[in-house]
Amino acid sequence: MNDLAALRARFDAALGAKEAIVWKAGAPEYPVAVGEFFRALNLPPWNHPGYDPAAHGTSLEGLDEASLNEVKSILTGWGRSERFSDGAWQVALEKAPISKVLDRAGELIHGSIGDPKLKMVPLNHPMVTVAGGMIWGWLGLKGFFVGLGLVVEFLRSQGFIPRGETPMPLYMLACLMMLGVIFNLVVDWRAKREFAAIRRGEYFARWTYEKGEAQMMITIDEGQREGKVKFLFWLPVIGLGLGALILGVIGAVVKGDWMLPLKAVGIGLGIGLGLGVLLSVPAHFMTGVKPRLTREMVAEVIFTREGFYRPGEFIPVMAYGKGMRLCIDDFDRGIGRGWLTFRLIQSSPNNPASKMSSIFKLLVPAGEEEQAKSLAHYYQNSEV
Repeated sequence: MNDLAALRARFDAALGAKEAIVWKAGAPEYPVAVGEFFRALNLPPWNHPGYDPAAHGTSLEGLDEASLNEVKSILTGWGRSERFSDGAWQVALEKAPISKVLDRAGELIHGSIGDPKLKMVPLNHPMVTVAGGMIWGWLGLKGFFVGLGLVVEFLRSQGFIPRGETPMPLYMLACLMMLGVIFNLVVDWRAKREFAAIRRGEYFARWTYEKGEAQMMITIDEGQREGKVKFLFWLPVIGLGLGALILGVIGAVVKGDWMLPLKAVGIGLGIGLGLGVLLSVPAHFMTGVKPRLTREMVAEVIFTREGFYRPGEFIPVMAYGKGMRLCIDDFDRGIGRGWLTFRLIQSSPNNPASKMSSIFKLLVPAGEEEQAKSLAHYYQNSEV
């Protein structure tokens, strides 16, 4: 609906600039607003690469029954029409039922998931995110490392440890913990806006689960959590071990001491193990807080315009998956029940080949299969 609102605004601007179209040397010169509107019809989410120009008129005649893809085909046809006939955009603005087609697009988008403001019951019960609890956890870890640093300084001043030992690594870790605080502050702020909308009844669907069903989804998340913790442990161990081995071999060649690789690898692995423990232990603790708090919350998932809230966190699908959103309703596998799978892919504008993917799986309650398909259609954006 946000994309449709933006397109309507461009259409209104194009209508306002229609009288400023001038013809020179047998070709039209379009105002910027007109060009922006029609060019937008050739871009996602409104373009339809497989559109059939021959079916354009047929789709317009059956507009009341047209599908969303047929509506996109109509818009794509208008967007490309200027390539084949000078002045086609002007004719479309003056005579084509563009406003009616946009109205049909709005009906389809609303109709696929229902109008939340009219059909959903406001939820007034309090909702809190795990992010709020996580903030205190990260602050606790920050205080722990700062305290350790102060202890090191005190012991050094009393002569219990050498003067050369400094608490700087501990203070650096304390600064690193602040990144977790900042991240969860942002998540908490973003989720509160969603909760305010839910309390006004502005949401699409609410799925409630039995305890066993909720545990199935938590188990999937815990498997991903363990993988991330293991990665944080082994990354410095392997990286520093290999780096030390390479440097040791180079040193052995230069100095002729073939014991250097063993010494270097031992030192590298020792530092890597220490760094791996410092990274993975806090990560294990902090990511373990989330499942524990999640189990204490209501086992439900609430879908909004921007994404979905599940126990413990809000997943901003429409913003998170700007690169690509693949939403799949799968009713063929599992325990005889369906899953709604979100694969959110992001790529760097400077390096499109570099992509990061996150997958979220939601169990579809019995009787909600059609709604799951509608939600998948709404969040889907695989053409980008």
